[in-house]
Amino acid sequence: VGDLNESDVLLAKSSKAIIAAFKINIPNPVAKLVQFSNVSVLSADVVYDLVNGIKEMMRELLPPEITRIDIGKLNVLATFKIEQTRMIVGGRITDGKIKKGAKIDVKRKGVVVLSGKITQLQHNKKDMPEVASGNECGIMVAPSVPAGDKKIEVGDDIYIYEEEVKKKESPEKKEGL
Repeated sequence: VGDLNESDVLLAKSSKAIIAAFKINIPNPVAKLVQFSNVSVLSADVVYDLVNGIKEMMRELLPPEITRIDIGKLNVLATFKIEQTRMIVGGRITDGKIKKGAKIDVKRKGVVVLSGKITQLQHNKKDMPEVASGNECGIMVAPSVPAGDKKIEVGDDIYIYEEEVKKKESPEKKEGL
């Protein structure tokens, strides 16, 4: 009730809160304190604008939605170099395509034994951005965590995927409820 004052700003700063103000005045000294304190003030003269502003701020707090998009599969035919931080293997692409920079899951008998990322991709000893199904290629994999005793073996299947990150939408109130 009343104009925004210094104690409102100091309380918001100490509690890391946002001030939502409806039809109030912000005096110049308080506006300067708001700017100096890095406190966010959401002010509106129409209640719907204030509610929409709060919804938008809450949407920013929601974690993003990550969607996995499978793009290919490779059957491992040979292993060339197996280390803790990188592995070099060769194989045949049995489905889809392989892209440099894509993420992978290595499955053995249907169980994921290793995850990582493709850091290098070669076809006919040439670096390639992607290689299509039916071709053989060599890949360098960086495990997402140090491999330890886990390693890629001949006969493993490598599933290649990308992740699409979308901001979540705030749930809207359903009509009739």
